[in-house]
Amino acid sequence: MGIIRPCSRHSSPPRAPSGPNGCGAWRRSVSPPNAASCGRVEHPGPPASACRTGPFLLRDSHHPARSPGSLGTMDCWATTRLEADFRVGRGCCRVRRAVEGKAVDLAAKLELEEAWQTALILPAAHEDFRRPLTELRLPRPGEPTRLAFRLTVLEVHRSRGQGAAGGRLVARDAVGVVVICLLDPAVPETLLATVEPGRQALVLGRVNRHEAWTLHRAEVVDPRWEGRLRPLYPRVRGWTAGEVRRTVLDAVRRYGPGAAEHLARVVPDRARQGEPRPPDVRALGFLRLLHKAHLPATREEAEMVLTRLDEAAAHATAAALRQAAAGVEARWHGPVAIDDHLRRIPLALTPSQVQACREIAADLAASRPMRRLLFGDVGSGKTVVYGVVAAAAAEHGCKVGIMLPSTVLASQVHAEMLRWFSDRADDIALVTRTQGRKARAAAVVVGTTALLHRVLAERDFAIVDEQQRFGRAQRDALGGASAHVLEVTATPIPRSLALVQLGLTTVSRLEGTFVRKRIVTRLSRAAERRSLMAAALETVRSGGQVLVIYPARGANKSDVRSVEEEGGRWERHLPGRCRVIHGGLGETEKNEALTAMREGRADVLVATTVVEVGVDLPELRRVIVVHAERFGLTTLHQIRGRVARRGGLGHCDLYLPQPVGDESFERLLVLTREQDGLKIAEADLRLRDCGELLPEGARQHGSAGNLFPLRPLNIERVASVLGASGSMPARSSGAGG
Repeated sequence: MGIIRPCSRHSSPPRAPSGPNGCGAWRRSVSPPNAASCGRVEHPGPPASACRTGPFLLRDSHHPARSPGSLGTMDCWATTRLEADFRVGRGCCRVRRAVEGKAVDLAAKLELEEAWQTALILPAAHEDFRRPLTELRLPRPGEPTRLAFRLTVLEVHRSRGQGAAGGRLVARDAVGVVVICLLDPAVPETLLATVEPGRQALVLGRVNRHEAWTLHRAEVVDPRWEGRLRPLYPRVRGWTAGEVRRTVLDAVRRYGPGAAEHLARVVPDRARQGEPRPPDVRALGFLRLLHKAHLPATREEAEMVLTRLDEAAAHATAAALRQAAAGVEARWHGPVAIDDHLRRIPLALTPSQVQACREIAADLAASRPMRRLLFGDVGSGKTVVYGVVAAAAAEHGCKVGIMLPSTVLASQVHAEMLRWFSDRADDIALVTRTQGRKARAAAVVVGTTALLHRVLAERDFAIVDEQQRFGRAQRDALGGASAHVLEVTATPIPRSLALVQLGLTTVSRLEGTFVRKRIVTRLSRAAERRSLMAAALETVRSGGQVLVIYPARGANKSDVRSVEEEGGRWERHLPGRCRVIHGGLGETEKNEALTAMREGRADVLVATTVVEVGVDLPELRRVIVVHAERFGLTTLHQIRGRVARRGGLGHCDLYLPQPVGDESFERLLVLTREQDGLKIAEADLRLRDCGELLPEGARQHGSAGNLFPLRPLNIERVASVLGASGSMPARSSGAGG
């Protein structure tokens, strides 16, 4: 049995605790999260065959006394299986400075604070190399699309040129069937160099059979993975799967004890039954779970361990949310009478609008800061609801700030409030990039993000309209932790919906709209380009207008066509009847283009998402979104809401000029099935992570939104821990937030 010696630069370190049977251990030097690399550690390691079946236990025959929580600073810890397992990930057991460098690079890519947090990245799945196939066949129902084969190599064809990647192998299976393996460019050249004619290789790829057998995007697998499960991590842009795997396994080996100690610190011990355990004992348990999550013996073990770690993340998040919400008192609170203001509105408000006004007013009277979401589809009358409550609260001494995403929309809301409450004109100010420098003393300020720079005093009541257009820091800066906050949207962002499901945000929902309309949404591919253009021209001939949305503007080296370039193409079809608008234009140019559409001097508007909100084109009957796969569901729903604002039939075409993956296509299909913004938001939450739930400065280490980077937080588990309902109310939640 080999001996692992600690680095000579360290004094004699404490040892890890003994296992239940007191077996001896394999030991190596482990640096704590904040320690500098100490150089190298020597050991030959146990044979791989002996380690695959050994018990997974941290063991040592010596257990000198040490202070609780010292695991992160231990210099020696051991396992009969761990070292050999992680040798598979690297090929050697030296702790190198390069390990730290790669972890730093990955942490920076994922916007993590420190390199040791990469040790908390968990596998998304595991690839099974325990029993590779020896005869070629197609995948069976329920099997992965990529299969692993043990093949005999006949020919090796490497791509030519220095640094070239890819190539192909010609190989045969156990019964002599020949297959061509088209290699993935990500296969390392060092691994490909080990493949020689006449030798066997472990190859993973997508099987296809037409005139001959082929393996597409084939990968030559390191033979040390044969007989075990290989972790597969979430994709990281700019990194190959192998680079992520090697970096994470190295990080777990190097930073695992410190990461486990962190888990023991932030996960409440009540997550498990029984007597409280010392922190170092809990950390040891988390260390075992981390190792099993990456290199499990079976798929069942992997599922069990990942479930337990998900539960730990839920408990840690719930505890942090409780702590962040405890003891915060509203800066201003008091009774707000709204009946008089409701009578001033020259509109017949719906019952749900009146109910929402009363719910918000009741929240303003509570000592706890309001956190409420005002939800309603486009055209449901959200502006009048928050306008009434804002004016009423201002008369009772509350300082109100209303933030909107564009100057056009801010000016529109400001004008409406002046029309409704003309006797309070001096107390309602507009703040934009070019005006409102002296609006600081106004009771109600309406504006863009200029509010954050021009209105220095925090507002008692912060209203954020079209919340999906703002970053979280912008939304939080308007009022601060002790302000009442009302966020307004037709499609809640995943974080807001998650907070509703957790019971930390209440919701007021507006039912229906003031007009009856139906919008037909369909997906179109490149082959349908001509028919799509014909449909757009037919819409114009029938008296309607067309909005065409592109994802980029200006010169661009990517395959996304610019707005200016495409505007010229539409102009050739309808000379003099097209306008272009994007964020790079001045306000005068934008207003001129919109005015031309409203006055009927133009029929086609080519634009970016600058028109997502705040633009009312009465005759707009069709919207075409080019490269729809590059937009989020909430953005696409907002764009679709511009169509048929006065009622009737409208069309929304999601154009895909290039092939897209199955996941992107399924995501876009949600819009073809759903018109309800809430259901679209719920689908959006299922498809992507909810983001950072905790207030700034109170978040746990790990990642934005979860204890474990790149792993979606299970909202239902957190809701169960908090005792929340776990679902969003269908209508309104009542007051009191």
